[in-house]
Amino acid sequence: MKLENRLKCVKRGATILALSTALGLGAGYCGGSSGGSSGRGDTPTNNAPTVYINNPLDGSTFYRGEDIPLSAYATDPENNISYGGWDPVDGLTPIDGVNKLNGGTYNVQLDSTLGTKTLTAYAVDEEGLQGDTTVNIDILNNPPEAIAERKNVDCDSIVPYDFTRSSDLEDGNTLGNYYVDWGDSHYDNDPDGIIFHTYKFSEGSCGKIFLLKLIVTDLDGDTASDTAFINVSDNQ
Repeated sequence: MKLENRLKCVKRGATILALSTALGLGAGYCGGSSGGSSGRGDTPTNNAPTVYINNPLDGSTFYRGEDIPLSAYATDPENNISYGGWDPVDGLTPIDGVNKLNGGTYNVQLDSTLGTKTLTAYAVDEEGLQGDTTVNIDILNNPPEAIAERKNVDCDSIVPYDFTRSSDLEDGNTLGNYYVDWGDSHYDNDPDGIIFHTYKFSEGSCGKIFLLKLIVTDLDGDTASDTAFINVSDNQ
């Protein structure tokens, strides 16, 4: 390299390497054109995977016993995801292994407890770095069903009323209480659902139609109601 070229190399901002070239100690470093390694031995930075949850959406609500769709996927800058899945929570069996976060859907059910649940999807790369993300969902109680039936009865007769067709499938059809407003200023509470009542002549109930209202309460405190007309004959 001519001296003027060496000096140009110095003027372009090459530091010690270019200066050494100008002094004739080696021409290969000017402009970094030698093609050799810097010798620093930098190790590429490994980044943790990034996880995305498709389903369920944060804040979603489900009734107890309802299928919950789990779907997520993960990306990794180095493309070296080893495995991933969903953390166990409230009866959810761990879902993990290769390709468990590929966007596929797993329908699961949680246990019987109500309230807010946190679902976590995670992915681990080949060097053990983990990425994860979470969503919160709410598990609600299934409301009971109240069934009151229309009935024709005689005045001053003691009549059984069977409300046990009302149900709460979630609790094995067991209800906590049956409340009845007979419509004649009388009321009853009963835990079993079969209640006797008399529409009385002395109270002016004969020959009238009353609107009965039934309210059932399940074991979780939720209620449901139904109404039915009771036709009381004028048999006096």
